[in-house]
Amino acid sequence: MNSSETRPSTHFEAWLERRKIPWLVVVIVLPAIIFFSELPYGLMLSEGGVKRNGAYAAVIIAYSLVCVAVIRFFFGKVFLSLQSLINDLKLVEKKEMKFEWQAALITSAALTFFSVNTMPELSGYDGGIELSLFIGGTALANAVLGWILFMLILSVRQITKLVSGVVVTNVFDITPFYPVAQWCLAVAVSIMGVVTIATLFLKEDMLLEINLITYAITLFVGIFVFFAGMWSTHQLMQRIKQEEIKKLDHQLSKLHIRVLKMIEGDEIEEADPLFIASSRLAAQKKLVEEIPAWPYTMGNLGSLLTSVSVPVIINILLSFLK
Repeated sequence: MNSSETRPSTHFEAWLERRKIPWLVVVIVLPAIIFFSELPYGLMLSEGGVKRNGAYAAVIIAYSLVCVAVIRFFFGKVFLSLQSLINDLKLVEKKEMKFEWQAALITSAALTFFSVNTMPELSGYDGGIELSLFIGGTALANAVLGWILFMLILSVRQITKLVSGVVVTNVFDITPFYPVAQWCLAVAVSIMGVVTIATLFLKEDMLLEINLITYAITLFVGIFVFFAGMWSTHQLMQRIKQEEIKKLDHQLSKLHIRVLKMIEGDEIEEADPLFIASSRLAAQKKLVEEIPAWPYTMGNLGSLLTSVSVPVIINILLSFLK
C-alpha cells in the first residue's frame, strides 16, 4: 500500500481527480469567480472599494488554495515516513469523513452572515444585483475556507490514526517523526501568512485595537495548531521514552539488589562486573532521558518565529514609509 492509496482525500479532491482537473485550475478559477462576483459592488465604492472588497478576498482565497497544495505535499511526506513503522497498514486505511459539504456550507452561512451584518459599507444600501453578487462571492469565499478547515481536521485525524499504529524498534531514531513537525509548521506558517497579506494589502496600522486583537488571535491559532498537530506524535514519543526508562530502571534495580547481596557476603571483588554493568546501564538511561519527546527541531521553531515576526516587521516598515 503506497501513500496515494492511504492518503485521505476529501470528496472534492476525489471529484477533481476523477475528472483529471489540476489543482492549479482550482487556484485560478475560484478566486476569479470571487473577484468578478464582488467587483460590481466594489466599483460602487470607488477604487478603494474594489481593492478592499473584491481583490482582497480573491487574493486570500488564491493564497489559501496554494497553501493547501503545500500542506498536502508535506502531508504526503508524513505518510511515507510513518508507514515504514507500521506493521499492519490495514489498521490505518483511510476512511472517508462525512459531512464535508455540510461543514463548508455551515461555515459559509455563519461567516457570511457575520460579514454582511458587520460591514459599514452596507449600511443604507438598498440592494440590487451588485449586492447579490457580492454576497454570493463572499459566501463562496467562506465556503472555500470552511472546506479547508474540514480538510485540515481530516488530516489531523488521519495522522493521529497513523501514529496509533506505529511500532518503534529504535528509540533513538526519531527522524521518522520529523515530517509531522514539518506538516504542522506548514499549516502554522500558512495561517500567519494571512496576517502578512492583510498587512501588505490593506496597509492598516497593526497598533489599532481591532488589528491587534486579530493578530493576537491569529498568533494564538498558529502556535496552537503547530503544537496541537504534533500532540499524538508527542504522546507516542513520550510513551516510548518512558517505557524504555522503565525497563532500564528495572534492570538497574535488579543489579543493585545483587550488588548489595554480594557486599553483604564479602564478595566485593566479584561484584566489580556488576558495578561496570550498572554504570553502563545508568549511562544508557541518561541517553534515553535526553531523547526529545517532540518531533520538531530548532529549525522548525526558528521558521515559526520568523512567520510570526514578518507581519510586525512589515507594519513597522510601512509606518516609516508613511
